[in-house]
Amino acid sequence: MKKHKKTIIFSCLTIAVLVVLLTGGMFSKYKESVELGSANVTVTSAKLADKFTLQEHGVVRQEDGSYKIDEKEVVYSNSYTALPGDTLPKDPYITIEKDTKVEAYLYVEVISPQNSKISYTMDGHWKLLSGITGAKGGTVYVYTGTGTDALVLDEETGELTVNILEGEQVTVAKGSDFSQDVTLEFYGYLAQASAAGDATAVYRTCFLGEGGN
Repeated sequence: MKKHKKTIIFSCLTIAVLVVLLTGGMFSKYKESVELGSANVTVTSAKLADKFTLQEHGVVRQEDGSYKIDEKEVVYSNSYTALPGDTLPKDPYITIEKDTKVEAYLYVEVISPQNSKISYTMDGHWKLLSGITGAKGGTVYVYTGTGTDALVLDEETGELTVNILEGEQVTVAKGSDFSQDVTLEFYGYLAQASAAGDATAVYRTCFLGEGGN
């Protein structure tokens, strides 16, 4: 029997940090989620999600020059003025509005700047997929929920909001040369869990095109 791959939902958020000498800025770009067609599968009415998005909240500059997250405002672009050593609020998160009987894995890929000019910590519900280079060349994590292994999302999951960064912040490194732009990128993925085995195999098949022929 031939194996088939079925990549259903893809959403992307790019966070870019620009620090030149003692000043700089940060912004985010949001790409509307897209639904990709399946190849050589029986089409049914089942869906992985009604909506799959990756976004963030706005930030407000305070009188002392720091920033505070405005949870009432959902945006796809923020700008900052920052100095080396500053810690900046940044809260990219994935929202899934589910209406499905199809089990699925949730992933996030992070493309970090070279020389660790921007530091961050992943939230505790993400597990590194060892030995995987992401579709965009970054590091890939799978969502574990409250456990330690990849969590299979299903029809009981309901609507889900998942934070990406612990503490909802990034830190601009001290004493580094910021004469060039620095970027920190996040990509979210959702794929049918039954497509190719465990979470690592599913990512390889659905997003790297390995196996599943």
